[in-house]
Amino acid sequence: MKGCKRSMNKHSDCENFCAIDAAKGICRLNGEFVLIDTAVCTEFEELPKCGNCQCFTQNDKDGMGSCSGFKKEYWSAAENRAVSCEGYVGRC
Repeated sequence: MKGCKRSMNKHSDCENFCAIDAAKGICRLNGEFVLIDTAVCTEFEELPKCGNCQCFTQNDKDGMGSCSGFKKEYWSAAENRAVSCEGYVGRC
């Protein structure tokens, strides 16, 4: 969702981010290099990922948690893309 900001957002959680390596990428809107863990801008568009879903809970230190978006709860990684997930509900 455009403009949606949470304190934990990072550039790699944005639709407009294109990763180059583990630390940096390029903003597709302005073409500039950005570090993954720097503050996001007002044009931030949340990328559908398990970790950005209301159904994702119990996130541990390794990024594993539980998905409760379906009849049966199951384990999932926070970084899994959820672009076509029928149970995805954005947090913003």
